[in-house]
Parts: sequence; structure tokens; C-alpha cells
Amino acid sequence: MSMNPMIKDEMPNNACFFNGCTNPIVAGDKCEFHRRRGKCLVGDCRNQVYARHLCVRHGGKRLCQFPGCSANARSGTLCCRHGMRSRKKQCTVDGCTKVAHARQRCVRHGGGRMCKVDDCNTHARIGGYCCRHAGLQTPPASPTHHDEMIKMEQPHIVTPTTIMVEEDTWDITPCALEAWEGYCILDPALGCFTEMDSFLNDPLLADVKCVFEP
Repeated sequence: MSMNPMIKDEMPNNACFFNGCTNPIVAGDKCEFHRRRGKCLVGDCRNQVYARHLCVRHGGKRLCQFPGCSANARSGTLCCRHGMRSRKKQCTVDGCTKVAHARQRCVRHGGGRMCKVDDCNTHARIGGYCCRHAGLQTPPASPTHHDEMIKMEQPHIVTPTTIMVEEDTWDITPCALEAWEGYCILDPALGCFTEMDSFLNDPLLADVKCVFEP
């Protein structure tokens, strides 16, 4: 097919290859804008490729062959919608063209799952329940902020097995030890026990050291 002589005459000699483009050539016979665009394979056609190495005019934009469909063909001779439908089973009810789900029928004709609630004839939508009954289900209880804090702190609480007191320290009564027990924590960075700040000023507890028995 020859190019329209009027268009050919109007194009400057150093213009881009494609129809209607007057940009100067920068590489080969294309301008900077069209330098990565493909050429139609038909004769002297100066149109850009649309699909399958052809422009729209020469068959690069074929229509779906399904009766009454005007969409572009994507898979073989069919569009995306009709191409996928041809690979899926259709509802077995006469005259129905919907995709079959359960029992070889579409949802409308009984192919969908029913709601788990007794005596409910509505199709299931969310977690086995219909939209109405799904909102009535009690969600699982989530842990409170207090429970989460206890869970986070428990691995860091260490109960000492031996209380060692240096010889030159004060005598520590059982009541004092009992009150202080449980506030001794392990410092992971130091690898030893450290006392809580609230007890550092107590002369009875200033020199108390807590260690593990081997």
C-alpha cells in the first residue's frame, strides 16, 4: 500500500518517519519522541504499531469474535471477558450464561454457599455468614493493655535464689528482705543484678547483692 502523496509532499526531508510528525530526526529515521516506537509491517505504512506488529488500520486492533461484543481481542479471537469465560464451566440451567460455582450452577441458581445460621436462606458472603449475620458475630476478645504490659515485663523479672550480704554491712531483718524481694531485676547489658532506684537511699539495702546459685 502506497502512502498518500499529499502527506508525503508535505513532510520535510528531515522529518520523523511517522505520519503527522514534523520533529527533526535524531536517530535513524525517527525523532526523539518516537525513537522507541515500532513501525507497522505493512508496505509503506507510516503508522505506529498497535499490536502484533501492525497498526490499528491493518489489523493491530482486532475485535472480539463473540457475538455482539465490540471489545478488543486479547486472547486469540476473544476479549479478556469472553476468553476466560470460554475456559470456565457455565451454569447448567438452560439459558443462563453465568459462571458455575458449586453443584455446576451459578450463585443465582443455587451454586453458592448458604449462611451458617439455621433457617437462613441467604447466600454466605463473609466467613460463611450472610452480610446480616456476619455483623452479629462476636469478635474474639483482644488482650487488654494491662495484660500486654505484664506479658512484656515477665521475661525480665528474675527471682534471686541467694541473698549475699557483705560482712561490713548492716544487719538486715527478715521483714526488710521480704519487703525488698521481687524488686531485684536483671540488667541484660551488665549481666548482673541491679537494685531499684527507690531502694538506693535505704542504708539497710544499699550493699545488698543478688546472685544466682550455680
